[in-house]
Amino acid sequence: MSFVAKHLPDKFYTEGDQRKSLRTAIFREVVANLIVHREYTNAQPSTFIIYVDKVETENANNPHGVGNLSVDNFSPFPKNPLIAKFFIQLGRVDELGSGVINVNKFIKEYSGQDNPTFIEGETFKMTIPLSKEVIDRAVDGVNDGAIEGAIEGATEGATEGVKEKLTTLLTAIINEEGKRTPFYKDVTKLTDSSIERYIKQLRENNLIEFKGNSSQTGGYYLTEELKRKLK
Repeated sequence: MSFVAKHLPDKFYTEGDQRKSLRTAIFREVVANLIVHREYTNAQPSTFIIYVDKVETENANNPHGVGNLSVDNFSPFPKNPLIAKFFIQLGRVDELGSGVINVNKFIKEYSGQDNPTFIEGETFKMTIPLSKEVIDRAVDGVNDGAIEGAIEGATEGATEGVKEKLTTLLTAIINEEGKRTPFYKDVTKLTDSSIERYIKQLRENNLIEFKGNSSQTGGYYLTEELKRKLK
């Protein structure tokens, strides 16, 4: 679940008057399924892979039937009854069969897609579809984390207000490289003295650099070091 949280975004969602994590609701079931229903006498490793358009898992299986499972046509069957009971007592799964039910219940709201697949066979395969919106949110989240990390490294002892303004300025430069100070001043609404000070601080910490022959023809760009962090 830490791997999921690192690489996939969450989405604001309320059920009744309670906020609910759609990411947790979906992928807790997926991860629990890998553990609860695995065929442990088979040495084949389990896989959990995040692609650009889907999450796909594959697990060693002792099949109870063959083919695609759906909410309408499957009946829960405990592959490992003791492990299943243990996970239910821990509150890690709601009930036997909750994986198929909850993934189908929440996936449309999470990714805009409504065609998860659960295929029973010699291995058990799950495919959870992702949309471009989900991936864009994930990339934004990773970039935000990288930007915040870069600012933290450049501002030891600085106040939260200063860090926030530096983050705003650096984000503006990321979005529009090659511009000069007046442009970034208009975008960020920083004062003349503040923006000059913050640009100097970003340059001293090797986060941005000025390229060009003069203040009239040149502009500010990300350093190669920061580009590597963002990638």
